[in-house]
This record gives sequence, C-alpha cells and structure tokens, in this order.
Amino acid sequence: MATTPENMMDTHPRPQRLYKRTGAQVDRKRVQDRESQRQSRIRKKALISSQQQKIRELESTNQQLRAGLDKAGSEGTALCCQLEEALERFKGLARHAELPTIPLESPFVAPSKRGILPDSGTVVSGNTRTSPFDIPSSLRSNDADHDIDTNPLRSFPPSLDIPPERLDQPFQAVSTADFAVPPLDYGDDVLYQVPSLPWTMRSNVIPPTCPLDSLLMTLVSTAREQLRSGHTSLASTAPSDPSLSVLLNTNNDRQVDTISHVISKVVLKFSCLLPALPERVACIWIFHRIVQWKVCQTQATYERIPPWARPMISQIVTPHPEWMDYVPWPRMRAALTNNHKRYDQNELFLPYTEVISINWPYDAEDCISHAGDSEVSMNPIFEKHCQRIENWSLGPGFAKAYPCLGGTYNVVSDIDTAHNVGLSNFAMPALPRDAKLDRVLNGHPSDSQVRNSHAVTMSEIHSRQSQPIHIERPMRIICIGAGASGLLFAYKLQRSFENFELIVYEKNPEIAGTWYENRYPGCACDTPSHNYTYSFEPWAEWPSVYAGAKDIFKYFDNFSRKYDLRKYCRVDHEVVGTAWDTNHNRWDVKVRDVNADRVFEDSCDILINAGGILNGWKWPAIPGLKNFRGTLLHSANYDESTDLRGKRVGLIGNGSSGIQILPTIQPLVSKVTTFIRGPTWVSPIQGLEPHDYSEEERRTFSENPEVLLEHRRKYERGLNTQFGIFLQDTLKQKATRGYMTQAMREKLKNPQLEEQLIPRFAVGCRRLTPGIGYLESLGKENVEVAYGEILQVTENGCLCDDEREHAVDVLICATGFDTSFQPRFPIVNHRGVNLQDYWSQQEPAGYLGLAVAGFPNYLCFLGPNCPIGNGPLLSAIEVQADYMLNLVNRWQTENWAMFSPKEEAVRDFIAYKDEYMKKTIWVEPCRSWYKNNTAEGKVTALWPGSSLHYIEAMKDVRYEDWDIKYDGNRFAWLGNGYSQTELDKLADTGYYIRTEDDSPYLSRSKARKVETKHGTMVDQDGANFFDALTGKAATKERVSHNEP
Repeated sequence: MATTPENMMDTHPRPQRLYKRTGAQVDRKRVQDRESQRQSRIRKKALISSQQQKIRELESTNQQLRAGLDKAGSEGTALCCQLEEALERFKGLARHAELPTIPLESPFVAPSKRGILPDSGTVVSGNTRTSPFDIPSSLRSNDADHDIDTNPLRSFPPSLDIPPERLDQPFQAVSTADFAVPPLDYGDDVLYQVPSLPWTMRSNVIPPTCPLDSLLMTLVSTAREQLRSGHTSLASTAPSDPSLSVLLNTNNDRQVDTISHVISKVVLKFSCLLPALPERVACIWIFHRIVQWKVCQTQATYERIPPWARPMISQIVTPHPEWMDYVPWPRMRAALTNNHKRYDQNELFLPYTEVISINWPYDAEDCISHAGDSEVSMNPIFEKHCQRIENWSLGPGFAKAYPCLGGTYNVVSDIDTAHNVGLSNFAMPALPRDAKLDRVLNGHPSDSQVRNSHAVTMSEIHSRQSQPIHIERPMRIICIGAGASGLLFAYKLQRSFENFELIVYEKNPEIAGTWYENRYPGCACDTPSHNYTYSFEPWAEWPSVYAGAKDIFKYFDNFSRKYDLRKYCRVDHEVVGTAWDTNHNRWDVKVRDVNADRVFEDSCDILINAGGILNGWKWPAIPGLKNFRGTLLHSANYDESTDLRGKRVGLIGNGSSGIQILPTIQPLVSKVTTFIRGPTWVSPIQGLEPHDYSEEERRTFSENPEVLLEHRRKYERGLNTQFGIFLQDTLKQKATRGYMTQAMREKLKNPQLEEQLIPRFAVGCRRLTPGIGYLESLGKENVEVAYGEILQVTENGCLCDDEREHAVDVLICATGFDTSFQPRFPIVNHRGVNLQDYWSQQEPAGYLGLAVAGFPNYLCFLGPNCPIGNGPLLSAIEVQADYMLNLVNRWQTENWAMFSPKEEAVRDFIAYKDEYMKKTIWVEPCRSWYKNNTAEGKVTALWPGSSLHYIEAMKDVRYEDWDIKYDGNRFAWLGNGYSQTELDKLADTGYYIRTEDDSPYLSRSKARKVETKHGTMVDQDGANFFDALTGKAATKERVSHNEP
C-alpha cells in the first residue's frame, strides 16, 4: 500500500431499474422531467454567467500585466543610465590613481637539486598522507622541511617580503575577512547565494594552511586595499599582461607591477621542480590572471581568465585552501575542494610541479618575445597555446602518487614523451624567430604541431592506462528532492562511494518532502509507523501505531542529522528545467533560488529525480472556485493558523486526506458539509488497532532491539501477505469484500449512506485507506453528506446537482495531486524530446519504475509502474536506490559515457505489464489515480506483482536491457594491468585464500533461500489486515485451491 496522503474522487455508474409504471406514475414522471429540464436550463444559464465573469476577470488581469510591463521597462531604462554614469565615474578615478612601489627584499637563492619522482611511489589513499619519496636520494630530515635551501615549499613567510634565510618560526595566518565569504554551516542550512554577475563571486577560502596560501592571500589582500584606498590604479597594480623581467633576470632593476614581481619570485622558488621555461611562463600567466581578478573583480578581469580556470560552484560553496584555486583543470579543482582535508599542498606539489607540462611544440625560448631593452612578455602564439586546457597535462608519475585523482586532468605518458623526443631529432632546421611565428600564423602545420596533437588525442586513453583497474573517476550527481527517496539516495551514496560530489535540490524550506508539505488536520501515515521506516533504521520512539505527519517529519529530520546528510541539501532551490549536453555528456540543470527569485545553471554527470508522484498538488477544476469569499484551503498546502472552531466547513473529497480530516475537525466546527462524488472502500483496522505506545513499550523497544525487530517483522509479514486480494476471483478477494461490506454497514447504520458509499467495484480497485473514525463521523448531528457533483462554487459556498447551495465559511479541498507522472519541469534529451510532452501524448512508459528509454544518465524514484500501492513502500524505494547505485558504480569505475534502457526492453516490459494487469482487480471500471485518474485506462502507477516480487526482480541489473555508450575503448578501464589491491599497502593480497567455501551461492534459488532464512518459519506469524478479517477458515480453503 502507498503511504503518502492522496485523494482522488471516483464515480460509478448506477444500473437502471426496470419495472412497469401506472398512469399516475407516468404523469408524475413527466412533471419531474419538465422540472428537470427547467433546472438544467437554470444550470446552463448559471454556467454561462460564470464563464462570462471569468472572461471579464482575465481581461482585467491582462490590462494590469500590460501596465506592469510598461512600468518595468521604464525602470530598466533608468537603471541602465545610472549604471553608465557610475561606470564613467569609476573610469575617471582609475585614471588619476597611482601605485606606490611595494619593496621586495633580496631575491630567492637557488635551491639545491632534488631527487626526481621514483617509478614506484607510495599511493595516497583515503586520508593517509604518505610521502612518495621514500628513497635514499630524496630523504628529508625534519630540519630540511624548514630550510629554504632544501624545501622551497615551506619557505614563504606571510608577508610580501621573501627573505632567503632559514625560518625558525611558523608562519602567521592572515585574516580572511577581507577576501572570503564566511564558511558554510550546513547544519543550519546556510546556503550560498550565487550573484547574478559571475565576476562578483568570491572563492570560499579558509585561513592559510601552508606558506603558499599565506603569501597569495596577503598579496591579494594588500593589493586590494591599496586599490580600494584610491592610492593606486589597476593598470599599475596588475596590468593586463604579466611582466617576465624578474623571471629571466633576478637582478633586474626595472620596476614591474607588484603581482608579476611576487608571482615570479614564487615560480623561481619552484624552478628546481618546474621542467622548463614554457611551464614557468605558463604558471606566471595563469597565476597573474587569477590574482588580478581576485584583486579587482570586474567583468574585464574575469573575462581575461580562461573559461576553464574560472571559479566553479564548488569553489564558491565549499570552504577550501587558497592554493587550490590555481589548479588549471576544473575536475581536479572540484575533487580537491570537495575533499580538501585529504590533500596536503606540501606533498601534492612535489610530484605536481615535477611532471606538469604545457606541451609547447617549439623551442623553449620561443614562448617569450622582446625587442631590445623593452619589456619581456609572452609570445602571443604561446598565450593562445596556453588558453587551451588540452595543452596542459601531467605525467604518469603524478598518477602513481595520486591515483584517486585519475581522470581529472590530461595525462601524457612516457610513450608520448619518447615519441616527442624522437620527432624532435628529425625536426626542420631552426627558422628565424619571426619566420617561425609567421609560419604558424599563416596556418602551416609543423612536425612539432603533429606530435603535440598526438599527445592531446591520446590523453584520455593514457588517463586510464596509467591507473589500476576500476579506479574511481570523479563524478557529480544532482538529486531533485530531499524527501524519503532523496535522503535515502544520499545516505547510500555516502556510505558506499568515494570521489563524488552530490547536490540535493529541495524546493521547500525544509527536508522530508510530502511530510513537510502536508499538515492538514489529522494528517498521518496509513501504514503502521514501525513499518514506515528504512529497513536498517528503526525508531523506538514512535508515539503511536499510526504516526502523525509531525512525528514522521521528525524521523526523517533525525535521519538526516544522524548521518550528516544536510550538507548535500540546498533547500529553497527548485529545479525548473534540465537539458542533456551532447558535447560534454552531462545534464545542464536550471535551478531557481526561491529566496532570491533568480535562476542559475548547474550541471551533473548523472541526474536523479526523487521528487515523488504524490507531490504536485492541484486545485479541483470546479467553476467559480476563485469567487469564494471565505477561507479557501487545500489539504496539501494547509494553513495551520486557520481557526475552525465554530465555523461552517465544507470538505471536498473522500480519499485518504479527506477521510483523515473529517473525524479530526468534526468535534471542533459548528457544521461540516462533506461533498462526496463517489463511493470508496474504507478498510477496517482490525488486527492493527490504533493506540498510543506507552512509555514502558517505548523503553522496551529502545533497550531490547530484538523485541523491536520482531515487532517490525510481524507487521511487515502481514503487509507482505495481502497481495492476493488484488487478484480477480480469489477467495481472499471475495472474503475480504464480504467482510468489509458488512463492517461498513454496521458503522454507517444509514440505508441511504450505505447505498451511496459502499462501492460496487472490487476491494482495492481504488487505494485502500484505514478510516479511523471516518464512517462513524458521517452519522454525527453536525455532519451533512452532499452526495453528487458540485456544479459551481459561489461566493458563499457550493451549488450541487441537487440544486441546493450549501453555505460554508471555510472550504477545504482534499482533492489530491497531479498523478500523471509528467515532470513538473522540462527534461529534454539529446534528441530534443521533452519528457513532459512525450508522456502527455501517450501512456507514461518507463523501465521497471526507475528509468526512461532515450533519456541518458537519468534515473527516477517511483516512476511509472512502480509498486506504490502493492505493499510496503519504503522497502521498494530501497531496492530502487540499490539498483541505481549499481549503475552509478559501473559509470564511475568503467568508461561509460551514457546509459539508458533500450526502447525494445521498455516495450516488452509494458506488454508484459498490460497482459498481467488483466487478471487484477485494478482494471475494473473504477476511477482511480492508478489509471491516471480514469475509469477504463491502462494501469500506469502499479507494479505487475507484489512488493516482494518487485524486490526480487530488482536484485540484479539486466545490463542486456541497457543501451551503453562508452568514452573511447570499452576496455580502457582495465588500466595499467595492476589491481588497486596491489597498490593498497593496508590490503591483504591473499584475501581469497580461506579454510572453507563460504562464497555466496550463484543460483538465484539457493541464494534466495539463504537470504530469506528458509526453514525458520513454520507459519507466517504476521499481523495482517485481511487474515484477521477473514479468519483461518478462509485460509484453509485458500490452501485447498492452491491460492497464494
């Protein structure tokens, strides 16, 4: 059974009764017909009047909107003028400002030569930071770690002065108040608001973690303060292009800009590690671009930064060290910032700087240009070369030291290096510099360009081949919704995976989805509370058998805090559109910041839709609803501040929420008019009587987990053995229907209500709901049942088809949700097909309730034909999450690019589903949201089988049903021939040797028996809704007929 509040109203045609009439009866019938025709004309007249009023209202609204647009246009023009004036004033100030020189003391002393990275370094794994230089030629003492001559990484003081002497005192951290947004406190749901102008964003850096952090942060802070004070100009502090004079001549007396001076000194300190002049120049160039923007955050400085080096959302949101902002590769920056505690700058920069390469195909000195004694600068051709991220790479030595960062950067292997050297031996004769540049400018490729092209095209293959098998590449996942499904997915992903980034966008200001939204009187779970939990996460503090919405919200809130899941959640953020990016094989996602009322873009490798089906509530389509002058409420958007005491209340609907609302408000109000359009089965709760758990019971559950476990299993067994009532002509269906008919008659005790409310369709054709006190409330003195259609909502109440207008002060619409499975926002695939349109034109057809053919890397919880009403729901959600993460695991550890179910697999599944449904009671002519709110349509919301059937069907992924596209060679994931176990110093490489065969059984039959503890149950001792109703006699008869 589904367990979220919903309500759909059904109608059922009544068979006409045929008998002979007397003459008087015929006359009376004629009079009644004429009166009926007259009343029909009155209704039509009222309907026409209502439509005319609606037209007038729309015309008035249109005029108001047109006036608002005109006003907004005028205001926008005025604002543009103000911005232009402010820009001119800023330019005037910048022209008159001058920069005082910041003195820099003695230059760096060239450090001694260090050992190179060995072929077999120690792998950095998890939070362990082990040096990869454990060989005699590179042993370092503790003293050497603080010596400027032997360890340039620890030599930088926190000021702009860089003395070469030995440092005896640790560096002093500078304040980050001037240049960093406050660190996020995810526990309090503090959310970073991305500015509408990207160049105004600030990287969320933490206090310095190393001397390099301190140096860069002090540089930025000092230069920014000087610029802010008006004593300097941007042109003198940080010109558009860096100066290379200090790099090429440490004794140069020329006055250069501050940023170029300091950055050149930093690069000089690493000159023993950086391979060659092109790499040093490239590092100065990219550092200069980023620092210049950090000092003066304008559109011009922002656009000078290459797109791949600009700050990403992870840098803006996640607190991290300053030095990580200068790593060129976006995926590496994301991996570093999201796991910054795992990476130490001192250790990472040693292999990083030794093997970084810009892959410049010409002579090293060709990367610079100068004319006589003029300023030395970058060669324009070299600058264009540096602007392409594919020209930046690292060697295999870095991959050995940091396999966990594999796939986040370009790799040039030893093969490529040898190939380049070999080609260089046969290169053309050297040309004069100007001729060489002209050759490139004119578009003539050289042999050196050819070898550079080879390195670029091979980078992705070598990225895998230089790493062990099944290395986990970084992945970014966006999950839509932080309800029961979204929180479960976050927990399971966090528990089992590494090297991932997860963002959960939630449109509400809190988590828990439907249990945050639904707050109507009497809102509760209609499944026993101890069975409305995750299978692995019991809660001994449930206050009652059927818990209320606030208690259920508390359960999910506790779960999110216990496992620190809120750090992934961005509340008050609504996804408004998604589209597949075919160039990068990812989803581009548009998100609306509810508080700031603005839309920004995000992207991910895999998109998870956990928004749920019973989530998009809707007003009933009744004419005149907006004309009502009283208080209008919806059960899914209920205003808890509404005082119903002494009021006349109208209640529309008799589904789950309506059945819960009526007995709750009946004692408070002066009168309730409940509008019922059709009959429904209200199931008894015998065998699962509602009661509050005593303090002693809760203490027993808390202190004796085995007692609580058996209590939960007892009710779960009962829920899992009721599927037989959903099959046609079974003894269980017949016995249950007979018992429930009798039970409803006994509680209604009103022939007219019995005729109106007891259905003629089978039990379970519509969703069953335990009605605690509902049937009894219908007989109360202050309750009136208005059976039939509501023709129109008037200013004072509702006009029904019995020609009566029922006056009410408060009107509650318990009319449910949009259950069409159509997404609430566009989801556009690589062919340009919008899933909204696709499913609006035909039956919503999915694969096993969690995927859609033709929509790559897109997975959804509770999709079409999932077991939302077949039995326990949360167990089905868990198996869906496990299935999804099996796919995610393959994407991360193998070189998948796209995955989606095959169209023929979906067609076969739908055909099987439709054939199976013919023998269920769900296809009977009752109007239900199981059939997309129709009476005769196809069953789109239920699984063709029981919940246990679904659990076992989803145990294994049928990869043969999936269309998988690979990123290059499908076997590239085999890597360099090594296992990760061989490189894991803490792993047992003989782990498979054992004393007996304790491996899992390979056949499904034996594996199931072990997992389900076959042989431990003589009788299914469970608390069952229907076995308790029908008794053991029906059970014996069922066994004799071989029924389940």
